[in-house]
Amino acid sequence: MIEDIAEVEQKVNAVLQIWLSKEVDITMRLEGDKLTDSRYWGCDLGEDHYAEIPCGGTHIENTKEISGLRVSLRQLDGQNIEMHTVVNGNTQ
Repeated sequence: MIEDIAEVEQKVNAVLQIWLSKEVDITMRLEGDKLTDSRYWGCDLGEDHYAEIPCGGTHIENTKEISGLRVSLRQLDGQNIEMHTVVNGNTQ
C-alpha cells in the first residue's frame, strides 16, 4: 500500500464521492442509555453490507448534509501512514 499511496488516496476519494452522491439517511445506534455508552452511526449505501462507524461527534441525518469530503494520506515511515479527513458541511 505504501508504494501506491497516491493511487490509494485517489481511489478512496473516488469512493467517497460516490457515497456522497447517494444522499442516504444516517441512523444512530446506542449500546445503552448512559452518556458513556458507545454510539454508532450507520447507513445503507446500497452495497453488500451496512456501513457503520463509531460516533466521532458529527451529528447529521443524511449524507446530503455533507458538501465535501476528502482524505489525504501521508507516509510517516516504512510501516505507518497518516490519514487526514476534511469534511465540509452544507449550511442550508
